[in-house]
Order: sequence, then C-alpha cells, then structure tokens
Amino acid sequence: MKRGVRNTLAGSAIVLAAGAAGWWFLNLYSVSSPYDRYREPTREFLQAGLALDSVRLARIAAAEPVQWVLETGRRHPIVLRDLLRDLDVVGGRHIGDATSVLFAGWHGGTCRNHLLSLTFEGRPEAPRIRDLSTDCQAPR
Repeated sequence: MKRGVRNTLAGSAIVLAAGAAGWWFLNLYSVSSPYDRYREPTREFLQAGLALDSVRLARIAAAEPVQWVLETGRRHPIVLRDLLRDLDVVGGRHIGDATSVLFAGWHGGTCRNHLLSLTFEGRPEAPRIRDLSTDCQAPR
C-alpha cells in the first residue's frame, strides 16, 4: 500500500473514532424531553392518515384533526410522509388536563422548517388528539 493512501486511511480512522467518542459523550449527558412520549401517538395518527384509515383515526383523534389528516392524506400524502420522517419534539406544555406538543421538521422535504402542534387530552398512556395546527402546506 502506498504511503499517501495509508496516511489518508489512518487520518480517516482517527476522525471517525473522535466523532464516535464525541457522539457518545454528548448522548451520555443529554436529557430526554417529557414530551417524547407523544411522538409515537403522533406517528400513529400520521400513519393512519396516510393509510386513510378513518376507523383507527376516530379512536385516536377528534373530528377536526381527523378531517385534516384524511384530506391531506388524499390530496397531498407527501406532506404526511415528510412529517413522519422529521418528527422532532421541540417542546410542549401542560394546560389543565391537556398537553400541547410542538414538533418541527428540520431535515428537508415539504415540511422543512415548519411546525406541527398537537394538543392531547386524556391519560399519557393513551392520549387522544384534540386539536392540530401546522404551517406545513402542500407544494403548489
């Protein structure tokens, strides 16, 4: 093996090892959000909308969010796919018996740099979506 290739491989291995060590160290001290538990019910909601499964949607959400996700699933399924791909919890807050959770899509697609806000009611183990708002719109 030539010396230049060997040096390049060694340098790449060192950079990779340093990056992996840094990633491990950052995750060691990261704190999970109390709102992360709402990511899975949100995924289920968006997947049901993509599948146009009104029966499943009726169990997990109120009429207005169901109407929005079904309409979006029919006319612009790419929006739901992009939201599913980029479901990052930004924050949330508890208001009485409801919890509002804010999600953001940072990574591209039609919902890049857009927000999705869902308000959940009921027990945290089985939350129901009461309200939805988003600034992510279908491409024109």
